[in-house]
Amino acid sequence: LQASNADLAERLEVMTDQRDSLRAHEEDLENKLVAKDEIIRRETEKYVAQAGHISDDQEVDQEMQMILADKITEMQELIAALEDRNDAMLDEVKKLRTDLKTAQESNKALTHERDKLARKKEKLEEKKADFIKKLEESENYRLAAKQRAQSILEKRTGQGDG
Repeated sequence: LQASNADLAERLEVMTDQRDSLRAHEEDLENKLVAKDEIIRRETEKYVAQAGHISDDQEVDQEMQMILADKITEMQELIAALEDRNDAMLDEVKKLRTDLKTAQESNKALTHERDKLARKKEKLEEKKADFIKKLEESENYRLAAKQRAQSILEKRTGQGDG
């Protein structure tokens, strides 16, 4: 049970570390997304400035906007997937904490029961020692009575012969 508790605690720690790692990774991705959005904005501004001079730039602009929209959608999907994974890990952490609490309560009850049985064992050991002592005394009395009976019998047998 203690090993189970230790295992659950270890799993909880691993899950917490993984969650923290995912959060850091998610923040990193968000920062990268913001940086890329800024780059895209600047590039878009440059492109728009150049598009005024070149008439064919409209097609390129539309293509660029589609690429940018795809990249933004891709990043949003990645962030959503990471958030879902983080939520799942948080749920698992909650479950593990509940399991750990249950195991600790069970361990407490078992420890109490073990201590109670140990006290009963001590009492039974004391009673056993008392019974053994009484049995030895009884055996000594029986042997003494037997010897007295044999002695009396021998005296009577000896007197009857004489």
